[in-house]
Amino acid sequence: MKIFFRKFTSIITAKAVAKLSFKGFTLVEVVVAMLILSLGLVAHFSLISSVSNRVTKAKKEWENQHMITQAAEFYMLYAKEKNNKPDEVFFPYENYSATSKHLDDENNILPEEVDAEMNGWKFVPMKIDLLDTNNNVIQSITIDRILKESDL
Repeated sequence: MKIFFRKFTSIITAKAVAKLSFKGFTLVEVVVAMLILSLGLVAHFSLISSVSNRVTKAKKEWENQHMITQAAEFYMLYAKEKNNKPDEVFFPYENYSATSKHLDDENNILPEEVDAEMNGWKFVPMKIDLLDTNNNVIQSITIDRILKESDL
């Protein structure tokens, strides 16, 4: 019985001492804790905002690259006539259009000692532009082609 009484009194005494020694946090401690918490939240939300902006920008760049690639495929495979524009089936983007033009000999990348023409074939760079609704160039690509002179 003495052992139980000693344990019981020591538990009561420990609780009483703990209750008497804890008086709460000071105002300075609370303010510092709130400052640390708010700095962590601000950093977290700015990181989320930055990631969101990067994802939006990457998505737009991917869409532009995809559209100009589709236009390049059209002009390389199907467009034989000048000023031919991709149709809605091949290029289904309402607010965008694509144009192409063959560049002159000044834009030719071949060395001077190499002939750009041979047996009725000619090396011709073709510039493809991706345009918005206001005809502003969003993105351009230049493709080197070998064409029959009759197709120019």
